[in-house]
Amino acid sequence: MNVLILGAGRVGTNLARLFAANGVDVTLWNAWALDEPTQAALEDSPRVNVLSGRPLTLAPQEPGEEWELALLAVSDDAIPVVARELDASGLAPAVPVLHCSGSLAAERARTGKRPVGRLHPAFAFPSPGLPLSTLSRICFLLEGDAAATAGATRLLSACGLRFVAASPDPVLYHAACVTAANFSALLGIAAGRLMESAGIPEGEARPLLTSLMGGVLEHAAGEGFAASVSGPVLRNDLQTILSEARAVGREAPDLFPLFLEGNLTLARILGRDELADSLTRWIEGDEESED
Repeated sequence: MNVLILGAGRVGTNLARLFAANGVDVTLWNAWALDEPTQAALEDSPRVNVLSGRPLTLAPQEPGEEWELALLAVSDDAIPVVARELDASGLAPAVPVLHCSGSLAAERARTGKRPVGRLHPAFAFPSPGLPLSTLSRICFLLEGDAAATAGATRLLSACGLRFVAASPDPVLYHAACVTAANFSALLGIAAGRLMESAGIPEGEARPLLTSLMGGVLEHAAGEGFAASVSGPVLRNDLQTILSEARAVGREAPDLFPLFLEGNLTLARILGRDELADSLTRWIEGDEESED
């Protein structure tokens, strides 16, 4: 396959590397010259051809080398701008254009009759040079016109990548993605702070915490997140929760609301209503009745 990716940020660069590693010929366009980290990240990807500069101009391609789809890996506000630039750049009208935004519907790339879609990588990209073994675990959300989804399906299937075909509410979908990604990081930060208060420095605590969190994710992949819960809430162990809450309030008071509300919300979700009611009474000040 031959794919055009517009935007050499962390998302576009990593996807270019991932597709190229699976035999796809990738043209990666960026409005400006690539920075050093991006150039370094692309050193392992000889199949990625880099273009840069504004305005966007695409030279005519040889027969058999035409792009089969274009992927907009740019900021949300730039999607319609770059999509219009593509129309004026010489890209064949039949080539589908998909964007990578998590919070916008496929229609955001619509400029006329060209097929459009959304190919959102449900993944966090902290740098442009993530290991290919890590990138191979990405799962994508795919939606859009038939020609756009067909082209993206061929691309993902050729690379052995997972995807979910759906047309969710964009706002709620992105809220779910933010919850999964950023709140996982938040919980890791909070747990690291508590480990440090307990006497284990952050660097030494990290393998303990990633072991715990990784085990939950691995089990959840097969059995679901609710089936991956363990500990005091699952056992209806109010006294342990209260004992730990007091310790958190004493040693890390800024994490006290997170700890309490997290246990309370988990209890409600799991149907531990009696435990949730007892926690609610304790939170509301009837502490002595739960001792």
